[in-house]
Amino acid sequence: MPKENYLTPNAKKSPDLASAASGITYQRLTFNGTNYTFQAIPAGGTVHPGEAVYIRGFDPSHTPWDKPGVFTWKEHGEPRAMTNNVTIFSVRVTPDDGTWQRSENLHAVKQALPPEGMTVAAAPGTLTPFWIHDDVRLPGDYTLSLSGTGTFKIWKTQSTNGVPLLVMGQTATYDQLVSVFGSAAEMLWLEALTPGAA
Repeated sequence: MPKENYLTPNAKKSPDLASAASGITYQRLTFNGTNYTFQAIPAGGTVHPGEAVYIRGFDPSHTPWDKPGVFTWKEHGEPRAMTNNVTIFSVRVTPDDGTWQRSENLHAVKQALPPEGMTVAAAPGTLTPFWIHDDVRLPGDYTLSLSGTGTFKIWKTQSTNGVPLLVMGQTATYDQLVSVFGSAAEMLWLEALTPGAA
């Protein structure tokens, strides 16, 4: 994804992380004296009562709930286990880092858009690059839509020749998003023809 999802263990238990599927890590939020950072919980690592656990996904799911994590503990001397199944599924937009390249750092961090979004010039023919990250491999139909105020178009190439991928007010349905983008991170181009927000 990567995306942090919140899991809080039962406050009466101190489970150990026995195993985690490929493509996910279980993390805790730690404070180093200056900043809060995520720290991976290693196999065998203990989760303390009431501690928040964050799940970070890196590889998209091909079937629902296909990324299990197993926690174990003892209750009255008897071994117990809990399986936490995770589905990794997301589509997100990020700004270009100025390189116009599929930066591995950009792809790994999957930085979010700032709260104010991207600011672009309202000028027909001026294209602003951005990235769409497709962490979707589940079968089914998916829709892409472009809505808001103003007039915008999204292009698959740095050219306004041909047919845009999306225009304002349009919704397009696809049987697989990967068939649209071709890879997990695709650069697209935004054209703002009039002022507004999308």
